[in-house]
Amino acid sequence: YKINDKLELTANTSVSRGVNDRVAAAWNGGLGAAMSSALPIYPIFFQDTVFNDGRIVNLPGDYWDDGPNPVRDRDLRDWRTTEWRSINSISLQYRPTDKLFVKVYGGYDYMDLKDDTFQPIEYIQGNRIQREDNPEQNYALAERRPTWMNNWNTNATATYFHDIDEKTDLTYMVGFEYQSSVTRSKNRLWRQDSLVTGPFYEQDDLYENLNRNEENTPAGSYNSDGNGVVQDYNFISAFGRVNYARENKYFGQASFRTDGSSRFGENNRFGFFPSASVGWVLSEENFLKASENISFLKVRAGWGITGNAAIPNYQQYGLYE
Repeated sequence: YKINDKLELTANTSVSRGVNDRVAAAWNGGLGAAMSSALPIYPIFFQDTVFNDGRIVNLPGDYWDDGPNPVRDRDLRDWRTTEWRSINSISLQYRPTDKLFVKVYGGYDYMDLKDDTFQPIEYIQGNRIQREDNPEQNYALAERRPTWMNNWNTNATATYFHDIDEKTDLTYMVGFEYQSSVTRSKNRLWRQDSLVTGPFYEQDDLYENLNRNEENTPAGSYNSDGNGVVQDYNFISAFGRVNYARENKYFGQASFRTDGSSRFGENNRFGFFPSASVGWVLSEENFLKASENISFLKVRAGWGITGNAAIPNYQQYGLYE
């Protein structure tokens, strides 16, 4: 949106929902498990009725459960990940003169992720005798591992174009950036009683009332394997750059940036990273301009110091359990 000749506003927003019906992969029940532990002699289904002391254990068509059976795992175990995500940004661009350009940007990214699994009674207790002899355990199991993520990003840059003469240009740029990420997750929320007939994404009311028993009275607390994980992360930067260009043939650049990350300890949180480079476009010189074999040739040399902040959160602390 153009506010006036010098000021322009841009905004973007998006909301998306993704559903991923998942299956076990690699050695965790997928192809790797099929190749390693599910031997070729193992069937997928029982072909005949199986008896034990005159009692029926399995009928033809029941999934074979006397050993690894990846097909049984895939067909009976329901696993779905549902993701809601919203990505938003807004920027303000200000050009007070033809030589000066200022831009301010802000962004927000939100994600709500629910990882649901469901195990029916047939999966938990494979044969019929187990289900007959343990009726108090004939309950399906619904599980959820929720995660919430909030990311913020803001930056501001100012660029100035300086024409020294008709052949020589300088461009100055300074900027600032701040990033913040907050992630919250639960280890596992689960329920296993007579009210569970499907995964939580099909029984929202059951999930919302995890702390109530079968008589719909408070049960004290919901079933949880712990408080979950908290991940907070912040990153801040200040940077600048000067570009030199002469006759579209000779180039130079010098830049610096200072970065600070919360992933490092207080005594080593900030780093300074300078760089410099020069370039020469030989194909613009008179001795190569007429060449029929070379259309573009440039020689460039650069130097700089780089860093790495891609380490796990809280590694600067000594942890004790």
